[in-house]
Amino acid sequence: MICKVQQNGLLTGLASDLVPNGVAVLQYADDTIICLEHDVEKALNLKLLLYMFELMSGLKVNFQKSEIMTIGGDTDIDSKYAEIFNCEIGHFPIKYLGMPVSFTTLKDSVWEFIVDKYLKCFGSWIGNAASSGGRLTLLTSVLSLLSLYHMSMWLMSKTFIERLDKHRRKFFWHGCNKKNRYYLVKWKRVCRLKGKGGLGVKDLRKQNISLMVKWWSKLETQIGVWQNLVRARYLQNKSVATVCQDPDSKSHRSSL
Repeated sequence: MICKVQQNGLLTGLASDLVPNGVAVLQYADDTIICLEHDVEKALNLKLLLYMFELMSGLKVNFQKSEIMTIGGDTDIDSKYAEIFNCEIGHFPIKYLGMPVSFTTLKDSVWEFIVDKYLKCFGSWIGNAASSGGRLTLLTSVLSLLSLYHMSMWLMSKTFIERLDKHRRKFFWHGCNKKNRYYLVKWKRVCRLKGKGGLGVKDLRKQNISLMVKWWSKLETQIGVWQNLVRARYLQNKSVATVCQDPDSKSHRSSL
C-alpha cells in the first residue's frame, strides 16, 4: 500500500534524491519502520493510510507503543508529528535486536553495557578460574566474544577497545584476586598466534576491522537498498578502492 501511495506522489520517503520516491518502509520480523521526509501534509496522508489499512485488514496499529523520531528536527517539529500520530517522542540511539542504532557515530558511553557484561562475568567466576589455563579458556571462549556481535556492525573507538583490553589483561594476569600482580609479557605478544609465540587471544581492534570488512564485500558484490544509497551518496557508483575524497560522514569515513 505504501509503495502504491508513493507512486501517486502522496508520500515521499527519505533520500528521495538518491532513490526514486525515497525509502519509505523497512520491515524485519514483526517490526516496521516508516520513513518520511519532513512534510506535514504527507504525514497526514500516512495517518489516513494507516487507518485504511486497519479497516481493510482487521488489524490495528498500536500507536501507543510506537515512537516518532526526527533527524535534525527541533522540539516543535517532534511535538507536531507526535500529535499527528498520537505517539511518544523517541530519541537516538535506539536499541534494535540488542544493537544500538543511530544516525551519528556512537559515543563510548553507549557501549557501557559491554563493560557491565565483563564485570558480571568476573563476579560469577570467583573460585572457578584459579589456574592461568582456566582463565585463558574463559578469556578466549567467553570474554573475547561478548562484543563480537556489536563489532560486526560498528567500528568502535580505540579508546573503548583499550578499555576492554584493560579488563581482559587484568582478568588474565590477576584473575578475580584483587591483589595486583606483574604482567609477565606485553599484551600484544599474548594476542599473537600460538605459532608465533603468543597464546592466540583475539586482538579486538583487528577483529573489529576484520568484521567491518565484510560490509565492503557486501557493498561490492550484492545489490540492495542500503548498497544503492551508499553508492549514490558516498561513492558516486564507484568502487570503494577508488575513493579519494573523505566523505562528510564521520562513521562512513572511519569505515572507509
